[in-house]
Amino acid sequence: MRQSHGLRLLLTATPGWIWPVVAISLVWLGIVLHLSAARTDALASAGQNATNLARTFRESMVRTIREIDLTLLFVRALHTSEGAALNLRPWVDGAGADQRLALQITMVDRNGIVTLNSLGPVTGRLDLSDRPHFRHFADQPPGAAARDHLYISPPILGRVSKAWTIQFVRMLTTPDGAFDGIVVLSVPPSHLTQVYRAVDVGRRGTVTLLGLDGTVRAHAGPGQSPIGAASAHPALGSPAPGTANETSAAAEGSFEWVDPADDTRRIESFVRIPGYPLVVSVGLARAEVLEPLDGTYQTLVGSGLVLTLLLVLAGWAMRRGEADLALARATTHTAVENIGQGIIMVDAKGDIALLNQRAVTLLDIPSQYGPGSRFADLVAWQRRVGEFGSGTDQSLRERIYHTRRPDRTLPEVYKRQRPNGIWLEIRTIQLPDGASVHTFRDVTDWEEAQAALVAARDAAEAAVRARAQFLAVMSHEIRTPLNGILGIAELLQDSANDPEQARFVAVIRQSGQHLLDLLNDILDFSKIDQHAIELESLPFDPAQVLRDALALVAPRAAEQGLSLDCAIAPNLPPRVLGDAHRLRQVLLNLLGNAVKFTRQGSVTVRLEAARGGETWQLRFAVRDTGIGMSAEVLPRLFQEFTQMDSTITRRFGGSGLGLAISRCLVEAMGGAIDAESTLGQGSEFRFVIHAPAAPAALAVEAGPATAEAFLAARRPRVLLAEDNGVNRLVAIRMAERLGCTVDAVIDGAAALAAVAQGSYDIVLMDVMMPEMDGLAATRAIRALPGPAHRVKVIGLSANAFLSDETTALEAGMDGFVTKPVTLAQLAHAMARALADEQPAPAPGQFARLRELATTGDTAALAREAHAMAGSAGTVGLDALATALRTMERALRQGAPANPEAVEAIAALTEAGLQSLAPHHAPVPALTT
Repeated sequence: MRQSHGLRLLLTATPGWIWPVVAISLVWLGIVLHLSAARTDALASAGQNATNLARTFRESMVRTIREIDLTLLFVRALHTSEGAALNLRPWVDGAGADQRLALQITMVDRNGIVTLNSLGPVTGRLDLSDRPHFRHFADQPPGAAARDHLYISPPILGRVSKAWTIQFVRMLTTPDGAFDGIVVLSVPPSHLTQVYRAVDVGRRGTVTLLGLDGTVRAHAGPGQSPIGAASAHPALGSPAPGTANETSAAAEGSFEWVDPADDTRRIESFVRIPGYPLVVSVGLARAEVLEPLDGTYQTLVGSGLVLTLLLVLAGWAMRRGEADLALARATTHTAVENIGQGIIMVDAKGDIALLNQRAVTLLDIPSQYGPGSRFADLVAWQRRVGEFGSGTDQSLRERIYHTRRPDRTLPEVYKRQRPNGIWLEIRTIQLPDGASVHTFRDVTDWEEAQAALVAARDAAEAAVRARAQFLAVMSHEIRTPLNGILGIAELLQDSANDPEQARFVAVIRQSGQHLLDLLNDILDFSKIDQHAIELESLPFDPAQVLRDALALVAPRAAEQGLSLDCAIAPNLPPRVLGDAHRLRQVLLNLLGNAVKFTRQGSVTVRLEAARGGETWQLRFAVRDTGIGMSAEVLPRLFQEFTQMDSTITRRFGGSGLGLAISRCLVEAMGGAIDAESTLGQGSEFRFVIHAPAAPAALAVEAGPATAEAFLAARRPRVLLAEDNGVNRLVAIRMAERLGCTVDAVIDGAAALAAVAQGSYDIVLMDVMMPEMDGLAATRAIRALPGPAHRVKVIGLSANAFLSDETTALEAGMDGFVTKPVTLAQLAHAMARALADEQPAPAPGQFARLRELATTGDTAALAREAHAMAGSAGTVGLDALATALRTMERALRQGAPANPEAVEAIAALTEAGLQSLAPHHAPVPALTT
């Protein structure tokens, strides 16, 4: 009662005018508070809208870039399989008309010259070697770990078209991993921003694609396009000019700034594109965001004295703000619903905040699991219906099943196969506020393409293996009769008295030798194609190798009346380590070509040397005054099956493989080869190899002439095991001509019996024989008791692969000769095996073994172990020989070099050498 009375007194005492003032003040206060809140809400809503758009555009850009990269990888795979026959026209014609500009694909060779363009034939020489995207790969050092990656160039202004393009680039490589050019997909910036044009960002809004190097890649917005210009965008941090600042650039953010491009203040939101040095930024003009509130300001101020009108206008302003917010939400919804990926956004509480129709379609999600439902409930439903079946990794299923928040345990990117066979790529992004975004992309076509590529690769590898097997079989079948032809021809030529018969026999030998050369070229090419070329590391005299090669081509040069000159530098080393046979093969190829293509004049050879530390650089040059070549031929001169024109084979013969094989052999020896030529004036071929200096303790092997003299003096007793009658006759006559006494058997079992009963100095053992082959017979001989197991065994085989020789040596043979066998080859092999003063393993050899084991050179270590095993077996150190052969066999089967195994052999070596002390000079300690 007292309270009501006091209220009446207050109302009576207060002046009447104060209430309108109070009412007006309250109204204006409400107006001010409302307008301030509306302004704040509008700016916040605009910032959130820009952020959502930037995130959406990021996902679209990731998909676009991956599709571009997939196209590059696919084209590169086509280029690898089809080479020069690659034709992209049918594929481009199959694309839609609106995509053809984006499908401009260019192939550039290692020199920067355009070789293929998807828009049409390459009619002129277009050199791109100065373009940054070419130099990015071309300037990388060989073997760099990050060479093969997708490179996205800054915008490049076309020299002819005057139009901007962005280059997406992948590197091409040779089979051995060397740089071989690039494949480029040129994309106009408008192609990257076409999805942005479907979204309303206002008249002065912008969408910009920036590189972390500060260069604008693509832009959609008012005013002059800044594509290709440097940008001071705050999202980039403070990068140095022309460089990408990975550390200072944030993953995403929002800010307000005055865009220096057009002096417009914008609310800007940006996100980094994961995996690429790119940023997507969406800018909404601040004036446009606040523009809906300008009318509210004017109306409220103009009608501030009319309270009713003010309230009406205030209500109208509120509704206008709500409409703007709804429009912003509708714009975001339109963008999300029209992208090709499924999207599920989960808020910090674990509820589904957004679910687009593409996600519903891809995952077959029922309607009850829409926005507002628990994400964990959706996952539980998927588990019940078998969504995570055999197409999902077991560990991933366990992580999903045993957690209350599955989105917190998912990997950032993974793939799984749905029960209906569709493959999905699922990407999960955890946001700082605890929310998460999941995107789902159908990658079924990609997975099927990958499976097809794997199947194609397996089929290609099977074809290569089948071809190698075919060549091995054909080599054996051809060499077997060829051995009889060349062997009989050699025997006839030495015994022919009639000049005409001798000439006929010489023609037979030359023709057979030419056939053998062609067969060897084909086999060498097959080995190179399979990366199966192996080089020996034995001491040799490089000058003597050159003289031997000159001696072989000298008769033909003399027949043609050519001058054959040789210049050898005085500082040439007397011995180096390397493969003398392969070096001689290269020299014979170059010298043979020089003589073949020179009708008059001369052929000159130069050999120079330069030393760098423990390695010699040997430089060879072969110059002729022959027919020469045009400049157009030189770039493809060292490719297989390449000759100057179609008449070369008819006029001069040849397989077209000699120079290609020479190039591969020179590169295998750590060198390089090139050529200079002028049509009609002659050519010069130059090559360089690197060879370590040979230790003084290693001697160069004696030549065949010394071997024949050695056999003639010793007159060894020989057992021949050969099932082919013609080859048996040839081998018997050759051995008899070398002064040997020969007994012959027709299979391995008979050879084993003869060795066990007789006393032979050497066994010539054919590798492939019926009943018991030569390998089995050799193993059985090595198991015989007494001195019979030490008989020397030389394998004879029509198989010419290095693996065949390795298998023969592992079986216990002391030498290996490939058919067709010449008298000189047979003499050399027999003399080498029968040398009387075979030295015991010396401390120098063991030091070499230890050095190779420490450096990890398994190939050289296996060869050294084989040589030491032969020495040990010859002088009766059987336990040491067995240990060395076991180590050799393990190394050839892929075991690593093991210094401990070498040290374990040391005890056997010292014990064995000390046991021989009565018959040899004092044995120094191995540890010195």
